Formats: sequence, C-alpha cells, structure tokens
Amino acid sequence: MMQSVRTATVNADAVVLVIDITQAPQEVAKLLLEGMESAVVQKKPTLSCWNKKDSLKPGEIAKKLQWYQEAVAADGHQVVALSAKRGDGVDGLLAWMLDNIPQGPAYYPKDVVSELPERFFVAEIVREKILLQYGQEVPYACQLVTVRAFREREGAKDYISLDIMVERDSQKAILLGKEGKALKALATAARIDIEEFLGRQVFLEIRVKVKEKWSRTRPC
Repeated sequence: MMQSVRTATVNADAVVLVIDITQAPQEVAKLLLEGMESAVVQKKPTLSCWNKKDSLKPGEIAKKLQWYQEAVAADGHQVVALSAKRGDGVDGLLAWMLDNIPQGPAYYPKDVVSELPERFFVAEIVREKILLQYGQEVPYACQLVTVRAFREREGAKDYISLDIMVERDSQKAILLGKEGKALKALATAARIDIEEFLGRQVFLEIRVKVKEKWSRTRPC
C-alpha cells in the first residue's frame, strides 16, 4: 500500500492525507510518517486532514493535533481538523487546496460536465438515495441499479425506467416498505435530484427484483 502512496505522489501537485481523528495517534503514526515522506522529499505541498472532529471533545482534538504537529516537523506541512458530516472546517480544506494546487488547462469545453452518459449519473443518484434512506439495512454490495429505458419525449416528461437488484426477498421487502411507501419516497427523492441534474422533468419508474447471489457471479 505504501508503495502505491509513494507512486501516486510523483505526479501530484499537492498531497492531502485524510485521517480518522478517532484513532489513537500511535496507531496511525507509521502510516502518516511514511505516507508524507515521499511528498516532503519532493517538496510537494502537504496537508493532513483529520476528519470526524465532531466525535471528540475540543480538548481531545487539540492534544491529537499537537502530537501530530510535533511528530511531523516538515517545512510547509499543515494540519486541519474538520467534520465532513457536518461541514465544519471544510472551508479551511478548500482554501488550502485553492492556495496550493496550480490552475491547469481546461480539458473539456465549459458546457461539458462529464464524458460519462446521463444513464450513469441517473443510476448513481438512485444508489445515493438508497444509502441515505436505508443506511446499512440493505448492504451496498447487494444493490445493482440498471437503467432499462431512457427516452426523451417531445411535449412530455422524459421516461426513465430502472431496476434495483437485490439478493434476498428480505432486502426487497425493506426497499419496498409497508404498502410500498419506502420505495415511493425513494423514487420521489431520486426524481427531484435527477430533474435538477438533467434540467428537465422526468417520469421515473423503479422496480425491485431479486436474483440470488448475483454479486458473486457479476463480472469485474
């Protein structure tokens, strides 16, 4: 793993190391020191980003940051504590990135947001809503979102039909909810984001299907 870290820093303009602040410093010391070593040697801007600060008391955070700042005495190396969940401290991370990452050329026209098809983003939006609504009730590895139809219709809403594949009937029951209310809420939340992304109204149809052990036979 450390070899991959060192290789990744070669072509990087800056290095941000994201750490779980709830871990004891001694447990991450070796990773931190080795992970930052190659970047420091190459004189790359480096930042240690300690996430989950909302899980600790202010005094505990200060002690951990003090320990790390003393352990890594590299010139120009900075440390920031934040909570990605709450958005607390994220502005500091963004400001550091703007200050340390050089502006590069535009690889795509301004009106092109991605080279991936709209179907891909529609499926990703639905996956996101599944995670947000159901959490760990339905394992992420047991979800396969497939867009079956995507038709633009003149004078009417675009038609999108997709399947959510799970491996067990119990998982399907969780997705559907009582009288199908959970799936309806999922479809509504997904439709709102899909319409915002596409910039037009859509009719979204979602079906849940069961196929045992599909994730084990799915090609990589």
